[in-house]
Amino acid sequence: MNGKTILLVEDESAVALDIKHILESSGYEVPFVTSRGEDAVKEAAKIRPDLVLMDITLKGTMDGIEAAKKIITLNIPVVYLTGASDNKTLKKATQIPVYGYIVKPYIEKELITTIEIALNKHKLDLARIEKSKQDIIAQKENILTNNGNNSVTRLKPHILVVKKQEKKNPDLILMDILLNGDTDGIETAQ
Repeated sequence: MNGKTILLVEDESAVALDIKHILESSGYEVPFVTSRGEDAVKEAAKIRPDLVLMDITLKGTMDGIEAAKKIITLNIPVVYLTGASDNKTLKKATQIPVYGYIVKPYIEKELITTIEIALNKHKLDLARIEKSKQDIIAQKENILTNNGNNSVTRLKPHILVVKKQEKKNPDLILMDILLNGDTDGIETAQ
């Protein structure tokens, strides 16, 4: 059992039961099934699933694309599973960064494969983001250690200017835009 949780959003109850059975037989946990976009957003925020399998045509006032837009802000990957495959729907659905698009009627093996690929891609995306954060921190620390012929000048407690000694203009200015005092970082940079 892989222990990954999937929130299932499907407007047809018979299809939802079939998909839930397939997912659970494949080792996934399906803690919540809904046919409404509003409920999907609320439950995604509450249970924080590893993935949301989302139909596009839903009951209620929020369709699957709207719900997906809100859910991805929670850093939860979304895979569409829908009967809507016309060009207009596809174009609208792909305007947001989802991890897959499966057209009904689905093939069980393709469903599970798409979910596995989406989960793995999301994991790799998170690792890449974390590495980028660490690289930025390391670069900042390297600048602040005053290596080589660079000099660090503190103009104010919140502004650092790093420059090569042979130049009159700074090579880099690190500045927070939210500053204490009379001016903010944007005004100071201007």
